[in-house]
Amino acid sequence: MIHRTHYARQDSPRSAAHRNKRRSGTITLCVLACMAIVVSLCMTLLHSANRSRQETKLRHQMEQTERFLDAAILRAVTRRRADEQYKTETWRTELMFQGRAIAATAEIKVDESLEVTVQARLGSLPQQTQQSHQFQLRLEDES
Repeated sequence: MIHRTHYARQDSPRSAAHRNKRRSGTITLCVLACMAIVVSLCMTLLHSANRSRQETKLRHQMEQTERFLDAAILRAVTRRRADEQYKTETWRTELMFQGRAIAATAEIKVDESLEVTVQARLGSLPQQTQQSHQFQLRLEDES
């Protein structure tokens, strides 16, 4: 029977150091690639969360604008009932919104046929929201 003996190849210290450096460089590249992926995912999540926050804030401001429009409609009806000469008004005020005061403006117009147009604006550009409503007053509403 023939026995074969394998001997481990003896590398020179120089080639072993070179192989270790290549292995270390590969590991470093993998770590950097993983970090880049993680940073990219985190940035995407932050961008998405910020966009969602802005949309929620805008939706809330639209609801506030609708409430302000309702108040302006009530103001128009009340003022017209009190004064038959009431034709137009620009109502400027400030409302508390998310802990700070923002400008609120309502433009009210009543024409000869008692058609009332109310336009409400909240905030300032570029984050200004606006809603309007038009309705007809009846003559029995005048008394």
